[in-house]
Amino acid sequence: MDGDAIAQTVLDRFDRIGYRPAHPPGSKRRDWTCVAGIVAEVAGQPLTCVAIGTGLKCLNRDSASCETVNDSHAEVLCRRAFRRFLLEQVDLLASGKPAKWCQILEPVSSEQADEPKRFRIRSDVRLHMYISQAPCGDGSLESLADHVREQGSVDAVSEANRTEHKRALIHAAAAEGGSAGLVRGRNGFDMVGVLRTKPGRNDAVPTCSHSCSDKLAQWQCVGLQGALLSILIPDPIVLASVVVGDLFNPTALERALVHRVADHIVQVPAIVSTRVAFAYSQQWLQSTESVPVVSAPHSVAWWLGSDKGAENTVNGRKQGAAPGKDGTFAAKTRSELSMPVWFARWLEVAAKARHDTSTWSRYSDAKLAAVQYQAAKAHLRRESPVFVHWGGNRASLDDFSITQ
Repeated sequence: MDGDAIAQTVLDRFDRIGYRPAHPPGSKRRDWTCVAGIVAEVAGQPLTCVAIGTGLKCLNRDSASCETVNDSHAEVLCRRAFRRFLLEQVDLLASGKPAKWCQILEPVSSEQADEPKRFRIRSDVRLHMYISQAPCGDGSLESLADHVREQGSVDAVSEANRTEHKRALIHAAAAEGGSAGLVRGRNGFDMVGVLRTKPGRNDAVPTCSHSCSDKLAQWQCVGLQGALLSILIPDPIVLASVVVGDLFNPTALERALVHRVADHIVQVPAIVSTRVAFAYSQQWLQSTESVPVVSAPHSVAWWLGSDKGAENTVNGRKQGAAPGKDGTFAAKTRSELSMPVWFARWLEVAAKARHDTSTWSRYSDAKLAAVQYQAAKAHLRRESPVFVHWGGNRASLDDFSITQ
């Protein structure tokens, strides 16, 4: 597998979506980010990037809501964008219209003409994910360990600068402790192979979101499409390869993405490195700039076929979103990748595909209707000695209707 070609395909598309750093060249500081992209390899055709995500941020457990994109790490946004790409392809197929771009799905034939329509990935298609830096969590543990040990005094300095509210949240989380199977961020570098939550930094407020290493491993077992889309595309959609730029460590990546789920994985992805540099990576900017390099405050998502172009988000909402006089946010501030917007669009497409959506007024009900997908996820979290410790966000985040 040519990792450089896959990486270059993503970065070429990235250059065309109009990424705007918060601190452009010439500023007193520069901001770095991570980018992830999914590339479709179709027999006889050039490689095509179909989805991109950038980002480093994640909302803490007190800020997370059903209206916001709570995990805005690059890999997670890329996967959400990829689901939108798939949903738009289903929409075209269900409507009997030809695809305007890279067709990777095909209808599944049924004996009854009035049966709900279902779809699958074409047999001549392979999917690859490029990530500019090793995924957070178990897959980058060894690469980060030495650096973090060298920064041992950072937590003490940060503590002095925190607000009382943030300090209280962090101390409360520390008092809760953890388990041997679920570890906070970068705590316990000697504990390899375990599940970890975001963020990595100890001086940040905790979240309930799992690391990207954990999520990537789970997606290879249950499918990238998630619960709702599995009703329309039942067979798990998985990656043929994962291409990684900075902090590449094949031992850690194979352990994190393959060995931990060896008895449950649908397809073992090739773990591939690339020498192609990403111009906004932390390592590249630190080696080429003389000004401080800070993490980017915003995230970007794009998918092939979107009629709105790339979307910029901050704190899980569209960039520029502000609350009204009553302190609440209007529906127009929701990201196209947020659960309410995703659910509304999915209901439209599912109805076109002749699925009865009348009983799925709530998002949680529709997810539970994905029986095959939920069974696979439950089996992984019940039988895997690692994933049995899965935590995750509050179930109440899924309990909403699109009228809310």
